[in-house]
Formats: sequence, structure tokens, C-alpha cells
Amino acid sequence: MKKSIIVIDLDETLSKINTFHAFIYHIIKQSFGSFNWYWLFRILFWSTLRTTKSITHKKWKYEIVKCSQNQKINLEKFVCQIHKTINLFVLNEVEKYDFSILATAAPELYAAELAKKYHFTHYIATEFRSEYSQFSENIREEKFNNVKKTLKDLSINKIDLFVTDHIDDALLIQFAQQSWLINADENLKHFINEYHLEERVKYIDLNAK
Repeated sequence: MKKSIIVIDLDETLSKINTFHAFIYHIIKQSFGSFNWYWLFRILFWSTLRTTKSITHKKWKYEIVKCSQNQKINLEKFVCQIHKTINLFVLNEVEKYDFSILATAAPELYAAELAKKYHFTHYIATEFRSEYSQFSENIREEKFNNVKKTLKDLSINKIDLFVTDHIDDALLIQFAQQSWLINADENLKHFINEYHLEERVKYIDLNAK
């Protein structure tokens, strides 16, 4: 029996915002409100280093997740806040497929909760590793390979619909039968033209009047 599958990116695709930035704001408020000064200091310290570009985005994400590992984060409240930013027309596609994958660079720490809330059958996110040398973000080729691995586990050899906003997902766009591109920038449009993928993509401009 043929099984259909949809794969959806999270930041600025399923959600209109960068959820990692929203998560940092959420835990800053929570750490301040609970007088957890050490946690607050670490969040602000690493975020300041990132703001000044003294560390990479990968290092920033690692340290934020690391200092939050043993904290009782109110994820239910955070997920409710993210709900206000969800693109419902993207979410509504999930129920049309046998399988659905939320594939994101966001930390598994909260991506798992979002996948559960929105009834994705599977999710692939950035997993925390205690050693930084073992930590890697679920982006670009790694994201592509992780999705392919999940497809193999499901005995599926293609993606029916892929939804994203970013050129980082170029490999998945090439692999998918069809793609929805949300607010595509010139780099992404150039890639589509260069590889002659026009007939397999649909541009969705949420900023169009």
C-alpha cells in the first residue's frame, strides 16, 4: 500500500518566527521570575557573546540548551505562545498525509513538544550531546540525511510534499516531489531556476498584499 508523507520545517515555515529566539526570551523571563540568577546569568552571558559574534550560532545553541537541561521549563506555556505564530494553512496539510515529519534545527528540548501538539507522526530536531565535540545542529546535509534515515525506517523512498523557507534545505527541495517555499528570498529563487525545479515548487509569499 502506498504511503504518503509530508516534511515540514519549523522556523519561519510552520511558525512565522524563529522559535529559538522566542525560547531564549521565554527562559529569560522564567529564570528572572523564579529568581534563578545563575541560570539567568548563563543565558545572558552566552547570548551576549553571540550578539557580539564572539561565538558561533552552534556554540550558542549548545550552551543555551546545556544550561537549561536540568531546569523545570514551563514548556506548556512556551508552546501556547508559539501557537499564536503558527501558519495554519501549513499545519492543515499535516492531516492529509499518512506520515508527517517536523524536521528542524530547533532543539529537541521543545521541538518534541511542538511535534506532539500538532500531531506529527515523527520529528527530527537538534539533539543535545553533553560533549560539544559530539554536538551538531540538524541543518543542511545532516538534516537531509536524518530525514532520509527516517524515510528508510518507514520503508518510504520519497517525500510527497516538503515545506520550507530556506536555501539551507536545498537538498530536501531537490529530493521532494513537490515543495512549498515560504517567503523565498532571491538566493532560494536563484537555486530553483539554476536547477530547473520551477514545475516542482510553489511560492507562497505571506508578505504579499
